[in-house]
Amino acid sequence: MKSLMLLTGTLLLAFAPIALAGDTGVDAVIRQFADALHAGDLKMAKTFLAKRVAIVDDTAPYYWGGTNAMENWLADRDKETTADGVSDGDAELGEPTREKVSGNHAYVIVPATYTYKQKGMAMRQPAQLTYFLNKGAAGWKIAGWTWTGPEPAAVH
Repeated sequence: MKSLMLLTGTLLLAFAPIALAGDTGVDAVIRQFADALHAGDLKMAKTFLAKRVAIVDDTAPYYWGGTNAMENWLADRDKETTADGVSDGDAELGEPTREKVSGNHAYVIVPATYTYKQKGMAMRQPAQLTYFLNKGAAGWKIAGWTWTGPEPAAVH
C-alpha cells in the first residue's frame, strides 16, 4: 500500500507546479494534497478533499465515492498491483490540455504516462488525469479525479 501511496503522490506531485487559470488556491490544494500523499499521511491528504469524493480508475470496481473513497481506492489498487506483480510504478505528467476555473469550480485535464514493471517486464500506459475541485467556505477542496487511458503495453 505504501508503494501505491508513493505512486499516487508522485502523480499528484508532478501535477503540483501547474497553475490553474491564475488561481493559486487551486494549485496550492493540489500541491498540498500531493505532498501529504507522498509523505504517506492519509489523514492530512484527506483534509484537502471534499467531504464526499468521486474517483474513477481502471481498477475494479472502477468507481469509488463517498467519505472513504480514497482509502477504498488505495486498498483496491494495492490488492490489484500486488496480485498482478506490479513494482517500480512511476507517473509522468505533461502540460494541461485543458484547464478551466469557473467561479467556485475547477476542471483540469493533464496527459499522463504510467510506467512500471509487471513481473519484471517494463510496461507503459499513456492516459489522462482529470481533477475537479469545488470552492466553499473552507476554500478549495478536491471533489474527485479520473484516470483514463488505453490498456498498458509492454515496452520493447
